[in-house]
Amino acid sequence: MEIHKPKPIHNWRDFLKEVGTIVLGVCVALGAEQAVEWVHWRNQVGQARDVLAAELTLNIAHGGERVVREACIDARLDRLADILDAASRSGVLPPVADIGSAPTRN
Repeated sequence: MEIHKPKPIHNWRDFLKEVGTIVLGVCVALGAEQAVEWVHWRNQVGQARDVLAAELTLNIAHGGERVVREACIDARLDRLADILDAASRSGVLPPVADIGSAPTRN
């Protein structure tokens, strides 16, 4: 392989040509890097939008279920409050059946 020695610069025109070539090469490299970064960022944004849409869909479904069950939950909590009030007055907690639990989610 041949190695060429750099040519000496004899005037301003040669100097500006060398500097221009270097600047142009750096600009092309930076522009290509920014293009790759832009494509990568758009991919990440698309994935984030998909994840957020799935999570919001799930949250809306759970919220709708909560609205449907709200009256039943409130009535059960009121009955439990009445049992506790009666127990605090009498000093004896009566046997209470299973009070239920919130629905589990995966």
